[in-house]
Amino acid sequence: MSAPCKIAAIRHAVSALHGAADDGADTRHYADALQEAGFAIDELIAADEEYNRAREAWLGSPANHNEFRATRDAWKRRLEALARVKGGAA
Repeated sequence: MSAPCKIAAIRHAVSALHGAADDGADTRHYADALQEAGFAIDELIAADEEYNRAREAWLGSPANHNEFRATRDAWKRRLEALARVKGGAA
């Protein structure tokens, strides 16, 4: 069993750091990088949820080619989002 998700706490901390960062300081650069990482994580979570919904719909109707395509497309978006979280391209 995995630990509870701490994403909300991370997003709050990133937001606080970003708001407190001085525009000319290195802190602002790091705050921007953290904010970008937070957006990437949010995107990954949304893509994963979308994939799970599409997969469940396809498993409920495996002969439906449109459900299969939606699942395949959602899988691709999830892989792309994961690559962004890892700092690269899909």
